[in-house]
Amino acid sequence: MELGFVTSNPRNYQSSAARKLPTSLQRLLSQVNQQRYEELYEENTTGTSLKDALQEILDGFRSLDQLRCHPRWIWMAVLLSLTAKPTVEAYLPNDNRPRIAIALMLMQLEDCHDATLIPKAIQEKIILPLREQIADSKISNDLTGSVHKQLCPSKLVDVLFPRLSEGCQALDESLDVLKNGLKALNQSDAQLALLSILEDCFEGYAIFPGTSERHKLLTWWLYEIVPAVWDFHLPQSFMTIRGVQTVETILESFIWEPSDTLLLLDLLH
Repeated sequence: MELGFVTSNPRNYQSSAARKLPTSLQRLLSQVNQQRYEELYEENTTGTSLKDALQEILDGFRSLDQLRCHPRWIWMAVLLSLTAKPTVEAYLPNDNRPRIAIALMLMQLEDCHDATLIPKAIQEKIILPLREQIADSKISNDLTGSVHKQLCPSKLVDVLFPRLSEGCQALDESLDVLKNGLKALNQSDAQLALLSILEDCFEGYAIFPGTSERHKLLTWWLYEIVPAVWDFHLPQSFMTIRGVQTVETILESFIWEPSDTLLLLDLLH
């Protein structure tokens, strides 16, 4: 899979967004990007564990700004869920669980942290159309209150994803991204949930199959997703099973159906 915006040597890649990060985090991203990892099926590896490197970056979010660490982790779960969503849809075109799971993550971020953290494009393309459909429904439910603060992520996972396996590695791992995105809503579980998401993306098939070009995927995460998470904005593009996709393409895929509204309202009661 060719990641178009990354040079032929991903270790030389830089981004203007990364230059806005704290200096210590910029240095850490560069160090992580320069290594070779066995988990990414690379030769001449440096002996560094990819999991340890990723955990060090997640720890950096906490040490640099503990107050906004958890909302940033939720936002990372949202962005990686948007990346895995096309994989689920490739195998299950009519499955509404990716939309529902992402909506629940956004609602938690909006209600429990700060609605202004959510980019305008997300609000306009995902949240507002959903709220309009809910308002037009015949079911009375107030989604402007604190109902989302009572969400139990483990119960949401059990209801939305009752089966342990769908019998396909790529589908299972893309669904696992969504499951762990919901688990990340619990602050105490968020870091482990994100590490599981990153394992499904980098080592597994949640984003794309095969073993080639894995370091380019890591570079995309380091220099597009990490800065987007730090500043609560959207990356320039998304890496998906369908190749590089624009933000507009990803957001236009959120077409809310009446069944989505009914399921979401049922989960929130």
